[in-house]
Amino acid sequence: MGKSPKLLFSSNTKKLENMSEHANKALIKVLSIDGGGIRGIIPVLILAYIEEITGMPIASLFDLIVGTSTGGIIVLGLTKPNYKNEPQYSAIDLIQFYEIEGKKIFKPSILRKFFPLPIFSQKFSSTNIELVLEQYFGNSMLSEATNDILITSFDVETFSPYFFKRQEALQNPRKNDYLMRDIARATSAAPTFFQPYQLKSQHPGEPFKVLIDGGVVANNPALCGYVEAKRLYPDAEEFLVVSVGTGNISRRVPFTAIRQAGIVNWSRHILDIVFNGTNDITHDQLESILCSNGNRNYYRFQANLSDKYDAIDDARPENLQILKVIAQNMIAENQKDLLELCKKLRS
Repeated sequence: MGKSPKLLFSSNTKKLENMSEHANKALIKVLSIDGGGIRGIIPVLILAYIEEITGMPIASLFDLIVGTSTGGIIVLGLTKPNYKNEPQYSAIDLIQFYEIEGKKIFKPSILRKFFPLPIFSQKFSSTNIELVLEQYFGNSMLSEATNDILITSFDVETFSPYFFKRQEALQNPRKNDYLMRDIARATSAAPTFFQPYQLKSQHPGEPFKVLIDGGVVANNPALCGYVEAKRLYPDAEEFLVVSVGTGNISRRVPFTAIRQAGIVNWSRHILDIVFNGTNDITHDQLESILCSNGNRNYYRFQANLSDKYDAIDDARPENLQILKVIAQNMIAENQKDLLELCKKLRS
């Protein structure tokens, strides 16, 4: 990756002073990042802001980091080790992933030029995204992640969710350890956009899995993260969950447009319904669990998007610029909460 660009919010922020150097393990901190394709640039900017305010990499601020789809790719990027076993990429580095690589990943497949209807082929070639992921993640393994992480996916052969967990990779590498680039490909294999991913074990004789985008079961994986944190840290006194979204879809589907919809028309809407349907439920549940009796141990940062900018595959520079502005505005509107959060992350 090239030289990191300068942060965009330095004029509006101040470093937090007098922060303690070590986290109190009585408080376990969980970060969750939603799925949302190219809109992943929104949470990346929010996380870059947190890094600037705290002066620490995201991986050093959280005990467990979880993600779905584009959020899963971000999680892997933030926890991929360099030769010093430190995080190779900062959040600000990952802005380039969307700005530079987005147009490669979301380049329509050749078949779509001849057969534009979604019933004939996947929208995008799998080759492009796999080349990009290999470039960013190389041969790093899940077990080598700098943090405990959880990445969601769905196994279509067993018809059940499948979660990649660093702890399980460490405990049983033969069965559970995989290349980071393969995990990134599996968690982001959105139906109709990319082919399902046949995940092969690094060890001969182990069965392969056929995986698709984790968003079909947990596009907002914050509740998965909370449950996993309680399992990993059963003696913890408190849990802090930070959930970062990729934008709420405001578009509505009128009855007249859907009442006689067939396969083609439903395919235009079904992923939005599936990917976004559980987001608010997860938010409400965690708010009820972690925000009570005057305590606030849950933060959700989510922007509202107009239907002009909610596509998960619009990698045009002008659309990315709009998404960056949306993220900047959300940071400004939530600055009080973000500063409060940063103090908790360091104290």
